[in-house]
Amino acid sequence: MSDVIYLARPYQFTPMAMNPRCGIPYGTGKRFAPEVVTSMNEAAMLFAARVPGQPIELVGYSGVGAQAVLIAARRTDIASIHGSRQS
Repeated sequence: MSDVIYLARPYQFTPMAMNPRCGIPYGTGKRFAPEVVTSMNEAAMLFAARVPGQPIELVGYSGVGAQAVLIAARRTDIASIHGSRQS
């Protein structure tokens, strides 16, 4: 059994006002910037810490699927990556 982490674009599910450090470029052209991948990996680390030793499945759609691959490349606890590309 593994746990699933659903990844989303920065500010996708929260209002911009709640994310003062996250400007629109981080959801568009800078979404693969090192600081974004690092931040998303840190979030994944927080979830993984809740279930030590448990493999993690990353789910991300469209560009966030690419972020999932970048995060998985930094980790050893990723069991699988799921997602699709939107046309």
